[in-house]
Amino acid sequence: PSHDRRLIKADYYWLTVVNFSITIVLVMGLIVYRDHVFRSMTGWDIKQIIVYFLVIDFIYYWTHRVTHRIPYLRHILHETHHDVFDLLPLDFLNVSVLEYVMYILTTNLAPLLFLSVSMVEYFTIFGLILVHVIYCHSEVDSSFFLPLFIDSTYHRHHHQIGRGNYSVFFPIWDEYMKTRIQTQKAEPTQKAEPTQKAEPTPSTRLPSTEEKEKEKQEVASHEAHT
Repeated sequence: PSHDRRLIKADYYWLTVVNFSITIVLVMGLIVYRDHVFRSMTGWDIKQIIVYFLVIDFIYYWTHRVTHRIPYLRHILHETHHDVFDLLPLDFLNVSVLEYVMYILTTNLAPLLFLSVSMVEYFTIFGLILVHVIYCHSEVDSSFFLPLFIDSTYHRHHHQIGRGNYSVFFPIWDEYMKTRIQTQKAEPTQKAEPTQKAEPTPSTRLPSTEEKEKEKQEVASHEAHT
């Protein structure tokens, strides 16, 4: 329902096409240089796939967190992705070209320097990543079909609040670094009417659009004085 209220800007289509084209170039390059990149064409080792996901999750968590914590990096890299609150499946492509290339290098290519995977394993991982990021930006309430992976609500809270829930696959690092957004439904008081909805506590209330706009203005003001 929230998608009906969202206005798609022209830049959205441009970024989607450009970043998707970068993905195609990546895939074609890996296929052309497959003999130099992968240990073999076939082969299947579930342990290698799990390790690869854990490595990507570690790299992404810290890269993502840094782009949020340093105002300058957030402005030049990550602000485009947080321009909207009502998510669409292709929003994973709605990032600046510079940020998209950065994540291609750090999460898609860098692990290949020290992890030995077959071509089949790599494109299995690649396919799961693609399905998961589309799912996380779809605003659905169901869990992901693989256990332990974060769900779309987890990532939606990141977009709504802006601080916390930096992980891309597993909540491990958010839990360990205490950056997981804790949301809970407040219990209604005994005097409340049966139909009355309890207000969320201030510490867990999701900010309004006006509050988010005020925060962006404060960041811009801070950058203007530094």
